[in-house]
Amino acid sequence: MAAVLRNAMGHVRSTVMCETVLVFCVLVTLVQSMDVIPMTEDSFVFTQANYNASITEGAVGKSYVTPAMKMGIYVTDPTFSVRYKVINGDEDGMFKADERLIGDFCFLRLRLRTGSHLVINRELNDMYKLTIKARGDYGHNRKKFTSYTEVIVNVLDENDLSPIFFERSYEKRIPETTPLHASIVRVEASDADIGVNGEIYYSFAEKTDVFAIHPTNGIVYLTRPLSYSSEDVFELEVLAKDRGPAPWGYHRPSRANLRVEVVKVNFHSPKIQLQELPAVIEHGQLDSVYAILYVSDEDVGINGEISSIKIINGDPGGYFKLIKGDKEWEYNIEVARVLDREMDPNGFNLTIQAADKGSPKRITTEVIHVKLQDTNDQTPQFEQDDYSVSVDECVPASTPLLFVKATDTDYAKNAEIQYAIQSGNQFGWFAVNADTGLLYVKSALDAENKTSVELVVVAEDQANMGSRRVSHVNVNITIVDCNDNEPVFMNPQPVDVEINEGQPVGSEVLQIKAYDLDMGENGYLSYSIANPEGLPFDIDHFTGKIITKEVLDYEYMRRMYKLQVRASDWGTPFRRESEIVVTIRLNDINDNKPHFEKVDCKGYVSRDAPVGTSLVVIPAIDFEVTNIISYAISSGNEDNCFEIISSNGELRTNCPFERKRKNMYSLGVTATDGINTAEPTYVNLTLVNSRNKLLANGYSSITCQDTDVSKDLARLLSQATENNARHDIPHTSDVPFLKNVHSPRFPPSLPSSIIVTEGRPVGDTIISLKAMDGDQGYNGRLVYVIASGNVDDVFTMNTYSGDLVVLSEIDREKREQYTLNISVSDMGSPPKSTYKILEIHVDDVNDNSPVFEKTEYSVVIREDRPINSTILRVVATDADDGMNAQMVYSILTDVTQFSIDASTGEISVKRVLDREEQPEYVLHIQAVDQSPDKPLTSVVPVTITLTDINDNSPKFQLERYHVRAREDLPVGTVVVTIQADDPDDGKGGEVRYALLDGMGDKFEIDRITGTIRIAQELDFEAKQLYNITARAKDRGDHSLSTRCEIIIEVVDVNENLYPPSFADFVFQGRVKENEPVNTIVMQLIAVDNDAKKNPLATSKDYDITYSIRNGSGLGLFTVDSRVQSPLSVVASLNGTLGCHLPGDALCNEQFMDHVCAITSGDMSVVADHSLGLVVYSEEIRLCLNWIVLKLTQRSGVRRWVLPKTPRVLMPPSEVELASLVGLCGGLDSTGRFDMFVYLDIEARLRLLSLTAVKVQHAIFCPLAAHIALSVVVT
Repeated sequence: MAAVLRNAMGHVRSTVMCETVLVFCVLVTLVQSMDVIPMTEDSFVFTQANYNASITEGAVGKSYVTPAMKMGIYVTDPTFSVRYKVINGDEDGMFKADERLIGDFCFLRLRLRTGSHLVINRELNDMYKLTIKARGDYGHNRKKFTSYTEVIVNVLDENDLSPIFFERSYEKRIPETTPLHASIVRVEASDADIGVNGEIYYSFAEKTDVFAIHPTNGIVYLTRPLSYSSEDVFELEVLAKDRGPAPWGYHRPSRANLRVEVVKVNFHSPKIQLQELPAVIEHGQLDSVYAILYVSDEDVGINGEISSIKIINGDPGGYFKLIKGDKEWEYNIEVARVLDREMDPNGFNLTIQAADKGSPKRITTEVIHVKLQDTNDQTPQFEQDDYSVSVDECVPASTPLLFVKATDTDYAKNAEIQYAIQSGNQFGWFAVNADTGLLYVKSALDAENKTSVELVVVAEDQANMGSRRVSHVNVNITIVDCNDNEPVFMNPQPVDVEINEGQPVGSEVLQIKAYDLDMGENGYLSYSIANPEGLPFDIDHFTGKIITKEVLDYEYMRRMYKLQVRASDWGTPFRRESEIVVTIRLNDINDNKPHFEKVDCKGYVSRDAPVGTSLVVIPAIDFEVTNIISYAISSGNEDNCFEIISSNGELRTNCPFERKRKNMYSLGVTATDGINTAEPTYVNLTLVNSRNKLLANGYSSITCQDTDVSKDLARLLSQATENNARHDIPHTSDVPFLKNVHSPRFPPSLPSSIIVTEGRPVGDTIISLKAMDGDQGYNGRLVYVIASGNVDDVFTMNTYSGDLVVLSEIDREKREQYTLNISVSDMGSPPKSTYKILEIHVDDVNDNSPVFEKTEYSVVIREDRPINSTILRVVATDADDGMNAQMVYSILTDVTQFSIDASTGEISVKRVLDREEQPEYVLHIQAVDQSPDKPLTSVVPVTITLTDINDNSPKFQLERYHVRAREDLPVGTVVVTIQADDPDDGKGGEVRYALLDGMGDKFEIDRITGTIRIAQELDFEAKQLYNITARAKDRGDHSLSTRCEIIIEVVDVNENLYPPSFADFVFQGRVKENEPVNTIVMQLIAVDNDAKKNPLATSKDYDITYSIRNGSGLGLFTVDSRVQSPLSVVASLNGTLGCHLPGDALCNEQFMDHVCAITSGDMSVVADHSLGLVVYSEEIRLCLNWIVLKLTQRSGVRRWVLPKTPRVLMPPSEVELASLVGLCGGLDSTGRFDMFVYLDIEARLRLLSLTAVKVQHAIFCPLAAHIALSVVVT
């Protein structure tokens, strides 16, 4: 015999689902005809070790628990007796166990005892864990069997409790500026019931437009703007009501009081108004009032009272204080400490803070500028403690020396400075430009007179007379000698000296002395002879001593010399020299002895020669032409026999010789000029007889040797004549370097006008104006100066080079042209000079940026301003010249709505304006000059503000609103808030709302905020959908409006409270095998108490339909889905019945089918019943029994789910039990009930197959908690 297939059928309590069918399962068993099998201890066991069942709280005696599956024991022997008893878990004795044998199964049924005073109360005990004992036997004195199981009885909730607020009253203070839809407070209530019975709806007892309460979370929020002046306190009563069915037809809500106090908002900040008094004078009187402040606040009450006013910034030194004035809200700013404008030249920016007493307090800050009036309390201060400068004494007048610069930290006239030389300028050599402070040479300097000058320069401010302040500075001027003095001879002039001839070489003739007033090397002198050629003299270069360099000889040399003695200093670049003529006369002295013309005379004298006989004349010549020579016999004339004429040198006899024994005489003859004596010459005479033939016709014969002295004298005299004839020498005036012949002259090629670029660096050379002078030395040495035209002391001339140099800043914007008188003079004596007029045109450099007339521009225009219309003109100027001053305007900001005329600066509308798109434009306008090299720019902001016109209709945030609302939501619940935005300004942007059609009397809208509430209770059965047209309209001139569609879908709420019920939990019937199709087997009737006990129910809620849900006869029997009252179910045989066991043994087959009674309401409630059918089979067939719960029918697909923890008895090779996958259904966010875990089943005749599907959703279901199992057929 094939194994008996048994399947555990589930039994669940009524469950609410959207578009699903709730199944109430009743056990159906298959009873198979077989031989009696005795019961054994092993076979006497409960089908499950534990069972789940449920009972409704408040159930009365004899109320049965509803099991999730059939409970009991299979009994294979009809003679076997079974009894059940509760032995544990029922301390109060509330439960009783009954048994009922149907076929081969003894059902365990639990019920409440009758007469018990205890009531099932879920809130006290929501679960009973009962231990059931089963006893079985065959009668007396037979063996008894026992078995145990555990039944967990869950108490199902009844809506027997009302919500309770956590607090009976709530209070909340909110500011009147609380934004719309802001949460104010949350009220909370609790309900000990569970599921829908414990879900709470909140509502207000009375209608209010100002507040709304969320129906489920109890949050109270604002739906109308608040105004303290209109209403400052709201007293509201909040209701809390659960959603469960009322056991007696009436819900008693709980109540709580809500007090909302509107707090006046401190709207206005204090205002500070200033009444300025004259400026504060520095070093003025303490406590003097600078300004009066009037502090006010437009708020009323404490919000309008001023709590404090103080100086919070801008006065770190505490120079000011705030003192309460005489009048209300009047405060004085007074001087607290001595002020010094120089310490704070820009004054003070006092930040005044005023705070009111509001909560939160409002604070206003105002910056007040305090301007200090200057008093002349500061003395000009020179940039240096003293100044030093060196200057060549030879610079011409008007040569600049240096700038003395002083500053004065006072203001205006008190800070204007004039310069003057106070002392030290006794010679009047210097002057100072009173405006610029340039110190310059006023007249010729003389270092020989004074080498240093200490000037005292004063700087005096230009304050009122009597209050002017003066400062002094010493300027030390060192006058540098420039060799402007020629040497001066000290010797008396004319210089005429005599010198004796014959002085030895190096003999001093004369010392020339000179001096030079210059200093240093300029005053060092050296001497020279300018005409040294042929002169026998030399001069010591350092001492000036004239000495002989030859022995002078009067007789043949020049007897008068004129020397050009030159005294030269050591100056640079040229020496200064002076010359003097020194006349040297040669004195003749007897420095020459006579020279005999004849010498070595010898001869014969007759002894007979008479006395006085002339023998020979021995002449002598003296080179001293003026000398007289006298002769004498110096020797050999002892006997005085000879004499010589002293005047002419004639030798005569002076005695007779006849008696003389001497034969020879050697006479020494000398000649003298009186001083010098010639070397003696000797005359050798031999005395002979008169007849001696050596005598020639006389008494003597004497011969002498001629010396040619006369020729020498002739030559000497000739030379002397020649030398003394050359006595002419050049005069000093004929020396070129001593004469200033030429005047300086500028080359014709030098321009008469030049262009100088402004901004040239100080010290930069502009042009070289070098002049020419044909003279030499200092006569050709030139010095330059700007004689006039140098306004503002901008230029200077290099004294020696002739370079025109920048002395101070060149600014074309200050002066465009200069006409300079350039003077040049030589350093000759007397000097010669010339001048040149030079025009300097200052060429512009782009050193000035454009300057707009205003620091910012603003204009207000209508947003409908025509295109191309001019709205504003910006003007910029540039202090530069030419292209550097020409402006081109452009818009830097990336906008397309405006354009600017590049040349005129006119700003025009270029495109259509829209204030709603952009209410304000800040354009950055650039003005750029047209400099080709380095253009400069300036930028100015231009604010263009658009005023509104009502050109925009309100626009809803959504064109269509689609919302779902449960039909049981309280009146006053906000279902949706529509919002339309109107970007227009003022009343053109204020929107008012209205519902035009489609709302019936069920909905209303707040005209100000667009909040739509439930006005009357909704009824899904009456109307499921509302298509409402809403309008938003602005309040502007020529108001505009728009519309939107609001679809409100009413969600059905289960009002089907009672499931259909059968008279019993199990029915039995019989049908013969091979009965024809449509044979009526039996009739079942179910009833629904919604018809009598549920005032909310409609006919659909108790209109019952029937179906076969499951069982072994599924597909073999049918049932009429609907039977008119009295209700009945007809099961018909549908095809041939039979079972085949191996071996074709015949058997009786018992079918157990589930018959379900289902109400036809939208929220169906099912009564499930087990139907036992016994069929007499002629053959045995193997059939599979499936336990399923039908949930819904969608798109032609039958979807199924297994009940919680079923017992599946199938061959392991065919079915495997899968893991738990999740919950099966619940209430989604829209309020719609649905189930989400399915098993698809394909029904076939006599063989069914299962297919597992995944869980699509798993959310909490408040009415049922099914667990889904996946079953896989392998």
